[in-house]
Amino acid sequence: MFELRALRTLETNFHGLKLRRVGGKDDGGIDLVGWWDLPTFSRRLRVLAQCKAEKKKSSPKYVREMEGVSMVYNAGVRSPLNDTSVDEEEESSPKGSVVALLLSESPFTKSTILRALKSPIPLMLLHVPPVLAVDGNEPVVASVSEPTFERADLVLGGVVWNPAMQAIFPGCELRTELGGGGTTEGFGIWHGPTRL
Repeated sequence: MFELRALRTLETNFHGLKLRRVGGKDDGGIDLVGWWDLPTFSRRLRVLAQCKAEKKKSSPKYVREMEGVSMVYNAGVRSPLNDTSVDEEEESSPKGSVVALLLSESPFTKSTILRALKSPIPLMLLHVPPVLAVDGNEPVVASVSEPTFERADLVLGGVVWNPAMQAIFPGCELRTELGGGGTTEGFGIWHGPTRL
């Protein structure tokens, strides 16, 4: 369930992201995989994402795990994703154009953020808060296999990208987008006055 909400949240908040769920046995530590088309830069990035739906805050071990997954993938060991559509696209993708996204339902610890900022891989941490019931207490858990989500369910609580990720987006910045009344409405990557 969280993986599907994370996928929809990413595609809603970041234009050009096209992902699919691959989590399961022998997934190589990857829950979501896909492409990020960046027409502004005439390039396409391979995206690998891990989704963590735990009650405790996300620790640095998840950053280390994501680094390992990304490095193994960059080294050419891609067995969890070997289907013909991926193989054909891999051949046209320049080496080193892989970005890692770590999504968590709970906030990241300070040490996790510091570890991510020092990581050599292009990495983005994304906090996707749980969807709460109307009374604000218990998280909503759907029992359907293909849930539908309201726009309010697809918000990001926070986003951090590291210097390696920022280097992929020259001249861009990650901005908090405010709605009416100064409330956070979302996050976006901006190149000058243009939202990517």
